[in-house]
Amino acid sequence: MQRAVTDHLPKNAWKRLDEPSMIDRPDLDTYVFCRVLEPIQIDNFKDLDMGDNDFEEDLQHVKTGSTMFLRYAIIQDLLLEGKVSILI
Repeated sequence: MQRAVTDHLPKNAWKRLDEPSMIDRPDLDTYVFCRVLEPIQIDNFKDLDMGDNDFEEDLQHVKTGSTMFLRYAIIQDLLLEGKVSILI
């Protein structure tokens, strides 16, 4: 009487879950709320087809504890570095 769906799956079914085609990737153009965990600089023109944008005046300085609403592409590297966290 204690049957589970997983009892009826092929033995190799779990291995396929790690294949690249099964792993979701974030939509880089989606806007997300994030909390700043340490002081950062944000280039709001990052990943927009505007060429290289290394001008200091285009950088936004953001303080720790700030909440931002930005495109995921802008904060992706900062998220991986632990400098921001996504708010759900």
